[in-house]
Amino acid sequence: MMDKTTIELFTKEHFRQLIVLLLSVMSFVSAYSYKFSYDFHDTPLSEALAKIGKDHTDITLLFIYSELDDYHTSARIRTDKAYDAVRQLIGLNPVSVIEKKGNIFVEAFQHGKFRFKGRIIGSDGEPVVAATIFLLSPKDSTVLTYGISNETGYFSIPCDKKNVIGKISCLGYKTFFERFSKFSIGTIIMPQQVIALGQLNVEADDAYLNMDKSVYVPDYRQKNAVQSGVILLGLMAIPQIDVDLSSLSVKTISGENVTIFIDYNEATRQDLEGMGIQDVKRVEFYTHP
Repeated sequence: MMDKTTIELFTKEHFRQLIVLLLSVMSFVSAYSYKFSYDFHDTPLSEALAKIGKDHTDITLLFIYSELDDYHTSARIRTDKAYDAVRQLIGLNPVSVIEKKGNIFVEAFQHGKFRFKGRIIGSDGEPVVAATIFLLSPKDSTVLTYGISNETGYFSIPCDKKNVIGKISCLGYKTFFERFSKFSIGTIIMPQQVIALGQLNVEADDAYLNMDKSVYVPDYRQKNAVQSGVILLGLMAIPQIDVDLSSLSVKTISGENVTIFIDYNEATRQDLEGMGIQDVKRVEFYTHP
């Protein structure tokens, strides 16, 4: 067992190794096969439900095909549970999902004999995705039903009443009201809402403590001012060590020897003098390596 204090200097090359390792781990995780794995793109709910039911004959999906045609989904499903898969598929659409005795019932909230259809775009001409369209009663403004615009800005909302008021809202746009006197609404242009953001100050920590080590991050001024790893340590003023710049020696403040590593490899004086200072990303101090 080593009883010396250790300092690690990490350079860009070490970060490349970490990135390769991280990507390998991510690839392993993504290789896991879920029972329900789907990527839908603006697909009618009825069609998506039929596909899941066809692919998984061990589950029972009950729904009325025609009433879900006008609801679309672009869900990305990754799960092992049938109920969770259907719930992710429905998303924000006004559709209920109930699981009972192994059966999954999917039903639209509204079964109106009329259907209001339209498309919402922003003032820039781009479709407004996930806008909420409430249909309100003209008498007292109570909510009759609602719908959500899809990726193309299209919406289709069943309702039993005519001449309703549409309340349209979406994050980043001004909420407004419009009378829906006909079922084919056409294209609605939503005015964008400009929001002034307050001042944001970001400060980076140049030192932090872990259970087994202390980590220090040199700034660009310190790295530009030196040509040696030892001098860099002295300029960083790390509180646990004492750097003698005349002899280029490094000891703890109690006078104990310090062993210096570069990317986990023990460094000689020549290594410290010839290293690329600009590549140093951080310095780690281990009291009990």
